[in-house]
Amino acid sequence: TRDRLYLVINSIIEHAFLFGLLSLDYARPSLLTVVHFYGLFWLDDLLYSVLHRALHTRALYRAVHAHHHAEVCPKRGYADAGNEHPVEQLLALGTHFLLLRTYRFDFVAVAAHLTLKAIGSCCNHVDYAVHVPLGFGVAIDTVYHREHHQRHRCNYAQFVSL
Repeated sequence: TRDRLYLVINSIIEHAFLFGLLSLDYARPSLLTVVHFYGLFWLDDLLYSVLHRALHTRALYRAVHAHHHAEVCPKRGYADAGNEHPVEQLLALGTHFLLLRTYRFDFVAVAAHLTLKAIGSCCNHVDYAVHVPLGFGVAIDTVYHREHHQRHRCNYAQFVSL
């Protein structure tokens, strides 16, 4: 029942995040759209990996992040990807929102990034290998994330595996 409760709460948080995106001022699509697209992946993953690493400290892991790692071999796609403590969801999407609010990315890059990030997050939680290189060090790679769920002390980023 906790899984379902967290998924419902996190769906509400995700919708609030998406509505918040409507209030942002976006740059017009231009030759920089591709730079914005990859920049978003790199910057978001950099910030997320720092947050994710912090969630693996003893106190935060037990209080917040352990629930997500209860599934050692995630296989249910969104049901496992979105099954995290609502505090973790707020921190992750809040960090992402601050990034989008701090720098004026263009709408096409943001929409493409969010779409691929959502697909990638679901793919990261299935029980078969998916490897989709997106270029410039960015990839959807389920093996990379599965290793994180099994070993816990590696691969804190989602899409940039440095």
